[in-house]
Amino acid sequence: MVPIVHRPSFRKAVQEDQDREDDGFLALILSIAALVVATMRSRFQAYQSDSHSLRFSSRKEFIHFCYQKVMGLRTSSYFDELNFQKFAVPYLFFAAYLQLGDHNWAQDLMPLEVDDELIFEHEVLASVNNEPCLVSPQPSTAADDPCACMRAKDPRAQVLYFQERLDCLQNLLIDIPSFLQPWESSPESFDENVIGENTKAIQLQFSSLRANLHVTHLWLQSLVLDQLEAAQSHQQAHPSATNTEPTGLDQRSLWLEREKICRQLFFILFNFPRLSLEANGLHLANKVRDIMTSLLACPFHPDDPISKQAAEYVQLSTEILSRLDSSESMNTMHLQTWVDTDRIKR
Repeated sequence: MVPIVHRPSFRKAVQEDQDREDDGFLALILSIAALVVATMRSRFQAYQSDSHSLRFSSRKEFIHFCYQKVMGLRTSSYFDELNFQKFAVPYLFFAAYLQLGDHNWAQDLMPLEVDDELIFEHEVLASVNNEPCLVSPQPSTAADDPCACMRAKDPRAQVLYFQERLDCLQNLLIDIPSFLQPWESSPESFDENVIGENTKAIQLQFSSLRANLHVTHLWLQSLVLDQLEAAQSHQQAHPSATNTEPTGLDQRSLWLEREKICRQLFFILFNFPRLSLEANGLHLANKVRDIMTSLLACPFHPDDPISKQAAEYVQLSTEILSRLDSSESMNTMHLQTWVDTDRIKR
């Protein structure tokens, strides 16, 4: 799931006990172990049940230990020579802390968004110009899309824009190869002795990739639906005197679209192997939670069939999330809740 190492070369280095002589390789092993434990709760439980059980009571304690061990391997000349391992190690710990929900620790491991010339031993200077530095994220907005400030002046254009985005998303994966489709069969277990370790690893990686692909696809549709519903509410609150033609979907149609997304999501969650879902870590759990959170603001009467169905889906999702959410602390930083997106009012 994290293509950091070349597996044959890494296996060869482990078999040759390279970690005994190379502190950089030892740091890489520790950082990989930290990410695996942070992402897959079952792996930590398996380690604890081993005869040589770990002495750590929680995954967070284990990851902190690995991080402190890696920091202890650094010498005063550590950064005199740069290589791939020295970039990979902090990235792996960044991902590990994200999986635990420790965003402050994760952000501390990311490079500062300033040029090297502005970083000194005791201070970091602010940039004197507005030009982005090399590590700043680059904008990816298409040049032909109207900007948000222009769409905000025209509620109808806003609705049409999100409707177009939703239609595009719904048809995005129609032509993908059949082996990437969500209904492609997956092995029920990756622990059977009839297949080799390498084959099991490849199957797990591919199944995890498919799960992430389709859950993300549904998650994006749910977010666009939130924006579309908010735009339609804004349009109804500020009707145009020159254009009375309705645009977008009516409210019931919007909620039928939500039900469709939830059914597809449950199909993935119940039919993909547990390990392939767990390997996607906290990111997948957050996407599932975002989709289900949108059902909490159902506007129909409790006796309405749509409201009853939404309540059933929410109840079912709580049991699923109890298995998927591997964080050890409450974390809402990345949740796209109905309060955040302001789906009802502007």
